Amino acid sequence: MSRSRWLLVAPALALLPMACGDDEPGTAGTDSSGGGSATTVSAPSGGPIYTPPEPSDDLPPDTFNGLYSVFQPALDDLGVELARAALNDFDDGPHLALYVVPTSTEGGAQGYLDRLVPLVAALEPVLFDRFPGLDSFDICQEPIQPGGVRTEEFPEPVTLLLLDREQVDSVPDWGSATLVDLIHVVQSGPDGELQISDELEALPDWQAAEQEA
Repeated sequence: MSRSRWLLVAPALALLPMACGDDEPGTAGTDSSGGGSATTVSAPSGGPIYTPPEPSDDLPPDTFNGLYSVFQPALDDLGVELARAALNDFDDGPHLALYVVPTSTEGGAQGYLDRLVPLVAALEPVLFDRFPGLDSFDICQEPIQPGGVRTEEFPEPVTLLLLDREQVDSVPDWGSATLVDLIHVVQSGPDGELQISDELEALPDWQAAEQEA
């Protein structure tokens, strides 16, 4: 797949050095084959180190295995698997970054677009209501690498979605929300961000939603 051109629907979080989608990330957790700590994050080029918040029942677990056990069951029906995850303590508050990979190539680019809203609908019950200390989250859909083997540690994501607590809570029922609703939510606050690849941007369903929004 050719290098994507990103479409920014809204400004990014002011301090987002280790949300998914960074071009040159530091250590952002452990993939599903490792199961180690998913929390201590070092920025590239000798930058500052970002550490997790203090452990609390109000926050998600601070290891990949713990995060996988909480969030993967919510993702199973969508045909994606949690590949990496990180819980970071940013200036705006605790932030959760999730990275998922489709379990098959079925659906192609349209499948990535069609999953954007269902991902939020699936995760919403196990995000802010369950973990009241969490301030924001983002979820990246990463490409399936050739042969299903993860040869590139930080592949460029196909989609990146970032929302804070207020934005997620602004939708009464994510199960009936549409792509247009998602675009409106992203645009409703300074912390929202939606990035899609140029392949997705060319899809008729995206163009129609963007025009309606």
